[in-house]
Amino acid sequence: MISEEHIHWVAQYLVMKRASIEPNFHELYMNFLALFGSTQLRKQVLRETYRNIKVGWVTLYWWNMCHVRTYVHVYVGDSPSRQD
Repeated sequence: MISEEHIHWVAQYLVMKRASIEPNFHELYMNFLALFGSTQLRKQVLRETYRNIKVGWVTLYWWNMCHVRTYVHVYVGDSPSRQD
């Protein structure tokens, strides 16, 4: 069994280091959770999953914003020093 103090770490590890980068093993991870039968562990995994999605969307948003600014500046020529 997993002790109460380690549930957060196990959930975070499972979501961030295993499930998010190894999608072919999702069924294995679900079986792993079922083996323990811990409602707390399942809830924590769900929380970590949502948190991981949120972090991913924020990162993607900022990457896209930086890319758009670079595109406008370099390719369209939206520069304050531009002389027409």
